[in-house]
Amino acid sequence: MGHTKFMMVRHDPEESVCYLSRMGGGGACVAKTKQALVIGIWDKNIVMSNGQPQTAGDCNDLTERVAKFMKEQNF
Repeated sequence: MGHTKFMMVRHDPEESVCYLSRMGGGGACVAKTKQALVIGIWDKNIVMSNGQPQTAGDCNDLTERVAKFMKEQNF
């Protein structure tokens, strides 16, 4: 994704979610719905609006929430 290599760290088949890591401190979360892939990418060097650096936990949580909402809407 984006000319960057990612390595799968964990897969949750029940929730259809993959957690990815990349060299240099970052990663991604990919969640599958019926009709879409929801992809969240994070980078430890980027600061969020609250002044804190991005984290895997925040990225995973938000990506999973969006995917859950989309599934509830039958998408």
